Formats: sequence, structure tokens, C-alpha cells
Amino acid sequence: MASGAAPGRAGAWSERPVDRFLRAGRIAARDGAALRWFHAANGSARAAQAARSDVHMVEGDVVLRGGDGEPILAHPPDTDSDITLQEWLEQMVSTNKGIKLDFKSGSQRMAAGAGCALPARTLRLAAVGPSLELLGQVGQGLDRPVWLNGDILPGPGGSCAPLDARAFLRAVTSSCPDATLSLGWTTGCQRGQVGSSPRPCLGIA
Repeated sequence: MASGAAPGRAGAWSERPVDRFLRAGRIAARDGAALRWFHAANGSARAAQAARSDVHMVEGDVVLRGGDGEPILAHPPDTDSDITLQEWLEQMVSTNKGIKLDFKSGSQRMAAGAGCALPARTLRLAAVGPSLELLGQVGQGLDRPVWLNGDILPGPGGSCAPLDARAFLRAVTSSCPDATLSLGWTTGCQRGQVGSSPRPCLGIA
């Protein structure tokens, strides 16, 4: 679910994607279903593919390298990547696309279980502060929608702890008040569940 203040002025981070891309002539009608997304643009190859594509919004997952290094684009349990958040932002600034950063901060110890990996409840906010600082520096050239996502509630089957809601909201609204909040909840697979995902800490935004 996306939330935030009243829709922003033209060119602001808070401008609704449907308004931005209708105004730019990239969609024919004010219809959110016409917006195209590129999800998990986490490696350099996928980031380049997203930048070349005709999508409207690009989403990437942010963690700290090794759990305590610089912000990178990767989805847990991965803790390394061939692209940093700074490099990713610099690449996206040069496109005509909006962005969504999905914070997957924190170390995760994985335990196997009947075809389902179960994470320890150790999610932290460590990646949020340095990422917002980078966004404030590199993202000055962005005149398109910016969404910031965090899973702040435990959801159905969720087996990992959500981000601290108060701390996440305070960090985002104080550092990037013009961005749109995209808030979600944790989900997870159940033991013995058919078709369980091997990536346990997925969120709904």
C-alpha cells in the first residue's frame, strides 16, 4: 500500500506516477494499470536492462554489503552485489523513470526446513540512514516519482521481524519528506507448503 502527503507538484518526488507519465505523454489515460514496473533491478546487468527498457518505474532492494558495509542492491539472503546504491542511483537519474527503493536491511541467518528457508528475526534499520543520505545527494537530479518501501508489520505466515515502524517512518519523513511512503508487511512460506518461495522475507507494497 502506498501512502504519503497530498500528491506533489509536477516534477516532485511525491507526484503520482500516473500523473507524471500522463503529463509526459508516456501513457494515454489516467489509468494506474497502464504503468509498467521493473522489479528487482539488483545487479548491474538487471539495472542496465531496466534503464534501457520502456517501463515507467524501477524497483530495487537495498541492503548493506556484508551486513555492515556500504548500501548495495541485493535481495536477502544475498549480502553482496556488483552494483552499489550510489552507482544505481546515478544510472537511474539519467533515465526517464521513477524509482522505488525497497529496504531489506539487516543480517539474516537462514535455517533450512522442509523446502522452506526460515530467517532469524534480525532485521535492522542499518541501511536506511546511509541510503537516504545518498538519495539526497545523488537524487537531486530526479524530477520523477520516488517511493520508499519498508515492511513494518508482520503479515500472514511472516517468519521474519518487520522493520521498526516508528524509526523507519521518522527516518524517511525527516530526510526525504517529498518521497512517497510505500508500506508493507512481511510474508513467508509455511513448512510443507507446495511451491514455497526460497526467498522468505518478501513484502507486499
